[in-house]
Amino acid sequence: MLPDKKKEVLSTLFGYAKNTLLASYVPKRNNAVILLSTQHTNFDISEHNMKPEVILEYNATKSGVVTLDMMSRQYTVQRGTKRWPLAIFYDIVDMAAINAYVLHTMVSPTISKKKGARRLFLISLGKEMAEPEVKRRMENHQ
Repeated sequence: MLPDKKKEVLSTLFGYAKNTLLASYVPKRNNAVILLSTQHTNFDISEHNMKPEVILEYNATKSGVVTLDMMSRQYTVQRGTKRWPLAIFYDIVDMAAINAYVLHTMVSPTISKKKGARRLFLISLGKEMAEPEVKRRMENHQ
């Protein structure tokens, strides 16, 4: 399933277990696109461009994933770490911030039209989240 120099370009390898399909498509030499799907059960390949149907459907519906990835990279809490639980935690915080912004714009749709609205929202969110800890430290310091 992994990339291999010996695999033929535009070839596809399928794996199937119970209700899960694994497809490995080779778009170019020494490269493989691997998808896991519980929605697809057939091994259909398009005659037009030699791609498996599971890849074609993903490409047709991936815009939400691409947008989420782009938003996550634009403003992120990610830091370099070798500890995978921390990396997952950073991803969760990024997703929570994006979800909070989406909900905020649903309540106040005019806010999202302003330039830099998401950045200002995230700054405000950070300040609001830090405020209780700052107050607690100020009270303990005195």
